[in-house]
Amino acid sequence: MLFSRHFLLARVLQALLALLGVATMVFFVARLTGDPATVFLPMHATPEDYARLREAWGLDQPLYVQYVTFLGNAIRGDFGVSIVAPGRDALEVVMVRLPATLVLGIVALTWAVVLGVPLGILSAVYRGGPIDSSARTFAAFGQAIPSFWVGIVLMWVVAVELRWLPASGRGDWRNLVLPAIALGLYPFAAVVRLMRSSMIEVLNRPYLLLAESKGLSRFRVICMHAFKNAAAVPLTYFGIIIGIVLTGSIAVETVFGWPGIGRLAITAVQARDFATIQALTIVIAVVYLSVNLIVDVMYGVLDPRVQSNGGR
Repeated sequence: MLFSRHFLLARVLQALLALLGVATMVFFVARLTGDPATVFLPMHATPEDYARLREAWGLDQPLYVQYVTFLGNAIRGDFGVSIVAPGRDALEVVMVRLPATLVLGIVALTWAVVLGVPLGILSAVYRGGPIDSSARTFAAFGQAIPSFWVGIVLMWVVAVELRWLPASGRGDWRNLVLPAIALGLYPFAAVVRLMRSSMIEVLNRPYLLLAESKGLSRFRVICMHAFKNAAAVPLTYFGIIIGIVLTGSIAVETVFGWPGIGRLAITAVQARDFATIQALTIVIAVVYLSVNLIVDVMYGVLDPRVQSNGGR
């Protein structure tokens, strides 16, 4: 078996506890912002109108009863009716927008990993040379510049001045290029830096020096032995990168008019749409925790020692 059942069960329980924590935070933060009834009723509403609405929504119940009801509804996927899409269920509104964000995030992460891993390896192998200097400079630039600023510059230069690609909207693959570049720049820079530092550490280990001394080619030592051990460090950071991509998509989708959950989040906050905000938060948490669970399992496969000590 590639990983133990105890290890997998422990990770699943941790993810469920984290999801419960997110749901709890969403419940109490939503109520700290004020009375939800004030959002739905007009300014000239009477006290009787407020009383009827609170009774219909269960807001007249004790807080712990509201909390239990909220958790029960959340498990069933019932977060209420959306304001930004009147008459539609909030979770339905979120799920309609989710595929667009997932496509954008997958494309951004794909080019970041496909280009970042080889560049990080080359930077470590040729440490101190022109490739290393260029890679480190570009990586520092990628982590220092906000994604929304990169998006604005790309839109102005590539879409407005050169007219090579569309400036906004979701159409064919050309609409995806600019937002994917802007969103993937930070993950790309992070992968380069992590892969470089991890490879440098691994390449200096005695068993690799011994393998080269026995006649193995440099290419085989790097690809067959060093990379497998060095990949564990960037892999553990991949879960954090997912969170960065999900939060960064809010700014990038707004800049490029991309119809994903990031743009929906801005609209829901402006409208004080508590139902949609709660559904958004839970969905993002589920995606983030699911990816982290997969990363933990993969890390346990790469390094069985993680399973033996419970992942510590």
